[in-house]
Amino acid sequence: MMRNLKNTGLKFSTMETKLNRMIVGIFVFNAFLLVSSMCFAYVGQRSTYLRAPAAWYTHHEGAGYTESLTDARIFFGQLMNFYVIYTFVIPISVFISVELCRVVQALWMIWDEEMRSYNDGPLSQAELEELAIEQGTDEDAKRQLQQQRTIKAAAAAAAEVSESSTRITIDKDGGDLVKKDNKKGRFWKNARPKFLKKKKKAPKNWTRMHVRNSNLNEDLGSVEYIFSDKTGTLTRNVMKLSKWHIGGRTFHELQQPGSLGQRMRDPSISDEEYDLLMAFCRNIAVCHAVLPCEDSNTGELLYEAQSPDESALLEALRDNGVVLKAKTKDSVTVEIFGLITETYKVLKVLEFTSDRKCMSVIIDTPQGIQLFCKGADNVILARADSGENDTLLMRQLDSTVRRFSIAGLRTLMLAWRPLSPEEYRIFDERYTKAECHIGDGEDGSEDREELIRVACETIEGRLRLLGCTAIEDRLQDQVPETIAYLMEADIKIWLLTGDKQETAINIGISSRLISPAMKILVLNVKVERDCRLVLEYFVEKIKERERDEERFWQEYHQHSSKAGIELPEKDRYALVVICCRVTPLQKALVVKLVRKKLHKVTLAIGDGANDISMIQAAHVGVGIEGMEGAQAARSSDFSFKQFKNLKRLLTIHGRYSYLRMSRIIFFSFYKSICLITVQFWFGFMNGWSGGALYDEYFLTLWNMVFTALLPIAVACFEKDVEEESIGQYPKLYKAVKDGLYWNTLTMAGWGIASFWHSGALFGSIYGSLSHGVVNSASEVMDVSMVGFYAGALVLITVTLKMLLMISHWTMPIFAALGISMIGYLVVFVGLELLGMLEEGVFTSLHTMPLYYLGLLVIPIGCLLPDYTIAYCMRQYFPSDAQIIQEDQRLARLKQKEAAGGAAANKGKNTQGDDLDDQEAMMEMDAHEEEEEGHEEDEDGQEVEDGKAKERSENKV
Repeated sequence: MMRNLKNTGLKFSTMETKLNRMIVGIFVFNAFLLVSSMCFAYVGQRSTYLRAPAAWYTHHEGAGYTESLTDARIFFGQLMNFYVIYTFVIPISVFISVELCRVVQALWMIWDEEMRSYNDGPLSQAELEELAIEQGTDEDAKRQLQQQRTIKAAAAAAAEVSESSTRITIDKDGGDLVKKDNKKGRFWKNARPKFLKKKKKAPKNWTRMHVRNSNLNEDLGSVEYIFSDKTGTLTRNVMKLSKWHIGGRTFHELQQPGSLGQRMRDPSISDEEYDLLMAFCRNIAVCHAVLPCEDSNTGELLYEAQSPDESALLEALRDNGVVLKAKTKDSVTVEIFGLITETYKVLKVLEFTSDRKCMSVIIDTPQGIQLFCKGADNVILARADSGENDTLLMRQLDSTVRRFSIAGLRTLMLAWRPLSPEEYRIFDERYTKAECHIGDGEDGSEDREELIRVACETIEGRLRLLGCTAIEDRLQDQVPETIAYLMEADIKIWLLTGDKQETAINIGISSRLISPAMKILVLNVKVERDCRLVLEYFVEKIKERERDEERFWQEYHQHSSKAGIELPEKDRYALVVICCRVTPLQKALVVKLVRKKLHKVTLAIGDGANDISMIQAAHVGVGIEGMEGAQAARSSDFSFKQFKNLKRLLTIHGRYSYLRMSRIIFFSFYKSICLITVQFWFGFMNGWSGGALYDEYFLTLWNMVFTALLPIAVACFEKDVEEESIGQYPKLYKAVKDGLYWNTLTMAGWGIASFWHSGALFGSIYGSLSHGVVNSASEVMDVSMVGFYAGALVLITVTLKMLLMISHWTMPIFAALGISMIGYLVVFVGLELLGMLEEGVFTSLHTMPLYYLGLLVIPIGCLLPDYTIAYCMRQYFPSDAQIIQEDQRLARLKQKEAAGGAAANKGKNTQGDDLDDQEAMMEMDAHEEEEEGHEEDEDGQEVEDGKAKERSENKV
């Protein structure tokens, strides 16, 4: 393992390489300005002073100036003058701005709550039960488990939807539910990334991602090849023994835990079978690099191991009654069924290496010296003794291993052999001599590692097969969805694994790395010449297929990998490549193949020490903080706990970083060129005397204050589309990766804009001041006023140009804009009050109407072509991002219309309720009047009846 580890070198992003090229270009441009200005100055001043003076005011009669002036003095005098002035064309501040923005972007990644992961330990009992159901044959239980997961997912989605930015309050008077849109602080909230808007109480057991190299932020937005490890990267690396296969019998440990121990305790078992099972268990108990220890709190026996496979085997063996109790350098103690304790003397440990692909331990037992070996099936079968092993059982074991691999299980084959004392003595002498050898083979001497390997192979022959193990390692959450999204974003994914071909293909299918529509081409040859011929055949076959058809290559064995490295041009046709049985060094060689030969941005992701060389070889190295230690994470540039976070790292943080870095770099060069080119045009007006157009304080503060905050704010908060849209449309990442924001046309556009703006600005300044008088008081602008006038125009023009590029307006951008503009006025007013400027120059300039008219009209006129081109491009040749921007804008308008319609309906309902109330009141009044009328009628009737009664009584 240590042979594959190298010190981590310095990594620089591909954009930094482009930036360095632009710096070289700006130095060339600076030299061009310098040489041109010196030539103009030499010709102009020599003509003025030495030949035929045309300006009488340039003479210094009596001073001897003309007589003492020589050509050399003119040339070298102007050289230093123009050198000082034109130095400001080099945007030195761009490096400070870029580094500052990288730090902020790294903080966005670290603070992103969606990039965090929980510190999940071993599988819980519920997860183990689910795993047993998945591996079982009970279809009803599987269906019920799927229904439970669906219900949980629906409940989680409903809970997420219930969280809304609108508040619901209760009207105290009527008790109605009223929605109130919280618009306060809307711009500031939009300034923060989505993942910072919702503050949730962080659980105790979660971990943020780590950024160790922020120089590579923008490279995350241009990745074209991803090289991934399998175990611990795509899978959880939480191993659980699934099956044993011993002597033609398979024991299902997940479905029937302890079945192996039950068989060993079965009274009907034969002595031959018991000895075979016991040898199998003894192999697992002694052939490992695990240290047993007890938990100080619970007293439970724990196994500490670098390899999760070994700890899973020993834990399963413990559950079956065979327990590893203690281990030292020289001995191993094993307890069998709690009745027998055996202690074996360890004579020699032949460590596992990626080249040998196996491990062996030689122990001294009461039955004699024995060697126990475990490793890859192809290695163990190649060293098996055909005379000592039954041919039928060998074929059955090979078939069983293949079947386990097709199911996606990690397999190991176990074997043993007895050793005579003489055989061990000869081996021990040879092995000790190899260990003591000094030399690495580079100076022609024998390689020490090679001598050790040869010595191990001599003793690891004539093995007797015992059986095999199969370990379950489930995929991490959302791995298939993540891989499918990345492939839709036109990112080629290569899987580099040391597992068997069948296991790798199974993982490729389950993770959606291999789709049913793909054409699978299997390269499985051992001779380099044959491998080359097969590759040539594959390439011709691929070229015959349609251009947009998906393709798949697989390279197998070391010879295949070597031939593939020598034919890099063939790999560009493959959409997916799976390399099997590769060593850590071969992983690094494959990455270097694509990086150096295809000139593509590569990303390598892994979790173990065997992935370090691959991580260091790629442009961007990503480490998974998994179960195999922190070596890979510490050697990486970015690290987190789950593979699914890679999607957000690339498509959100990487894409935004690439966009923002492109904007700030182009703008930094544009503003410097525009500023100094105006100074260059000014040379035609001042006779190339070398006089500075701008004030020295203006030049000093140009990059530090006036044009520093706005590009930094844009580089920290700018986004062309929202995060949800990027997650919905993978092609948005492809567009940026293919050069949407950094290409030759864009670079040329910024360069042409800088020359056009500088020329238009100087022409406008010269034209507006050609009459001299600028106000009613007959005041004219002197050269100092012209310098401040030109500086203000350049500042406003470049600021408006930057505002034209902004798609996402936030409060920090508004604040940076205000500080830049107000800071310009405050600084120079303060300098004038302190007497550091010529008295009255800056304040007098702001009393001239022409100054304000120029500030209003000239920048708009200069930027009119820019706005026109931007409008036409957006209307007739829009990018995918611009189309989505329009969709989002229309969606917001519809939402506002819907909200307005709801408010109008609510108003109508309220008005209708008032009308109903009025009608009800009128009806009540009418009803009361009617009742009163009835009462009056009744009273009148009673009066009439009384009078009639009185008349009748009088008659009587």
